[in-house]
Amino acid sequence: MLKHHPTSNVKMLSYFDYRYQYALGLDANASDDRICVNTLSNFRCRLVEYELQTGESLFQQEMEALSENRAVFLGLNKSKARMDSSMLDSSCKNMIRIKLIYTVIRNMVRELRNKTDWELPESYLAYLEKSHQNKTIYQTKTTEETSKLQFLIQQAHDLYAFIKGHADVENFRSFEHLTRLLKEQSIPTKDGSVMPVEGAKLTSQILQNPSDPDATFRHKAGETHIGHSLNFVEVYDNETDMGLMMHADVKENTYSDAQYGEDFVKNHPLAKEMDTLAVDGACYRQETVKHADELGLEINFSQMTGRAVAEDSIG
Repeated sequence: MLKHHPTSNVKMLSYFDYRYQYALGLDANASDDRICVNTLSNFRCRLVEYELQTGESLFQQEMEALSENRAVFLGLNKSKARMDSSMLDSSCKNMIRIKLIYTVIRNMVRELRNKTDWELPESYLAYLEKSHQNKTIYQTKTTEETSKLQFLIQQAHDLYAFIKGHADVENFRSFEHLTRLLKEQSIPTKDGSVMPVEGAKLTSQILQNPSDPDATFRHKAGETHIGHSLNFVEVYDNETDMGLMMHADVKENTYSDAQYGEDFVKNHPLAKEMDTLAVDGACYRQETVKHADELGLEINFSQMTGRAVAEDSIG
């Protein structure tokens, strides 16, 4: 319910709507028990910071605890379940390599201009002009792409050298992206300059877009995906004809179905309550089967792996 409204609307609704007061844990009769405009934003930030520091998602734990309470209330038989996964595409644009490097440089220059009184080198002031991006990226001929890529990666390196050593600026988010970009996409040469890494040698883990630095690249079922992946486990009770999502996990989209399956069977307490788990063939891994046997859990693997069927395969 809360996710469909911006924070300002939630604050206003919390004064008049008992549902929102209940969801936020507010006492409807207390005149001083109210939220401020930054309460929810600060709370979300603390959740993210905690997960980055500990690797534990408090939000995920809370959602699974609510599902467990609902299952108990419904008297749900949790002996049968299915596991599946899906791509969660990011809202960020799929950038060509030249535009990615250009954007990282431009963001760094803008942040320097807005947050410091530094005098920027003349060669970087052009990044503040509106027409500069089109001239640099979209008016580049195919024959010029290699030299333009070399030019931009060198400019990124020179900007990094210009900034490095200034602790106040090294904390900027744009500097983190600049540092990561050079680490992933450049190779230092003996003369102190850099050259771009060959495109074929770039991994799927590289920075795809500064607006979503955690997004990764994956080619699956003939489609290109930039973002994350979602894995979920749904329990189904034949007697009551009811199903309930009891577990969900979000990882980078390069995280394999086989690893999702092994993680669940090895580590999740719900696996100990199941007799049968249906998964697709991409989840198969000997370690998973071994641990399932130890738990007395039967895993039914389908033959759907998301790949084309070979001519000598039965399906």
